[in-house]
Amino acid sequence: VYGHPVEMPVLGRVVAGRHVVASLNVGDVIERIEPMPERLEEAKDVRKCDLSYTIEEPVEIYTEVKVELMEEAPRAAEYFLAAIERTGTLVEEITASYVALPRVWAVEVPSENQVRRSRGFVTVRNQGAKAGAVYFYKEGRPPHPAHSVVGRIVSGLELLYAAEKGDLLPVATSPPRVDVLGFTQREAEEYLEKLSLKQERSGDVRDEAIVVRQQPDLTLEAFKKGIVTTEGIDPSKVVKVRLFKREAPNTVRYFYMVTGLNYHRLGKLKVYFSHPKSGVVMFKGDPRKSRYLIPENQPKEVVKAYTIGVTNAARRFAGMIGVRMQDSDKYGPTAETFEGTNLIGEIVENQEVLAGLKDGMELYILEVE
Repeated sequence: VYGHPVEMPVLGRVVAGRHVVASLNVGDVIERIEPMPERLEEAKDVRKCDLSYTIEEPVEIYTEVKVELMEEAPRAAEYFLAAIERTGTLVEEITASYVALPRVWAVEVPSENQVRRSRGFVTVRNQGAKAGAVYFYKEGRPPHPAHSVVGRIVSGLELLYAAEKGDLLPVATSPPRVDVLGFTQREAEEYLEKLSLKQERSGDVRDEAIVVRQQPDLTLEAFKKGIVTTEGIDPSKVVKVRLFKREAPNTVRYFYMVTGLNYHRLGKLKVYFSHPKSGVVMFKGDPRKSRYLIPENQPKEVVKAYTIGVTNAARRFAGMIGVRMQDSDKYGPTAETFEGTNLIGEIVENQEVLAGLKDGMELYILEVE
């Protein structure tokens, strides 16, 4: 460094964009300089412990990784929140640079905030075979178009060095997720109050009404606005389902993605065809995700009324979802033969809603165990 005043010491060095320095001319303006924090000190020994471990000075205890979300990636951050809330934080991969959680759903993740992946940053992969995987960085890496930076770790970074494959990594976020779909209006009000957010009710505004829509639907936008509008409907119009996760894991995963139950407590299906006389209601699926619906949990003798079925990849209309309102010993819930049908669950409450459905209407769903 040449020419700096004696009273102004050297403050740092350029670690990214050095090629730009050589191309600067007189009159050019450097619009922004950002610090690039580096690790100056780290724990000498990071280990797991239980209640029998003796704590002595200067030992510190870390119980969770606290992530502060970035406003520059509102949609990718929402995916991150949904992923850790709905599927957990099971560690799949550990390298010298990062700890990764697996891709759980084949979903599209927004491409946002593609900045340097500094130490302590959290990203979601937005393309490629591992799109949807979450990464916690132990070492800095340059920007990459396949990674959306969604947050930074503000405490508990040390846990990344103790994590092992198969561990559940405890993660908390600031702010916490705002998702009240499936709550009653009263439950939504109480939850939002804890977050210092106001509620505006619409639709069925009774305390016992079920929330089926919220605006804003993104957590960071909800905190920015300070008010969340919750639309309710009569609880009797929401069906409750029990899913056959062990018997048909692949098809249940497809059902989660089509209904939105992978993101929220409450899902919905759009009616494709309703024929009350024949006792069949069919719903739109997703052709892009149906090609991998291998046959599983196929009917053997009789399909009972209110059983949920999905047409498997052995048939032309793979991915179609259906419910039959009466028993059948010949056809599945989507009017396919037993060979083309995967049974994924059953409606256990409010079955009478099906009789009133018409083409184009929406059916709201809550899962019960």
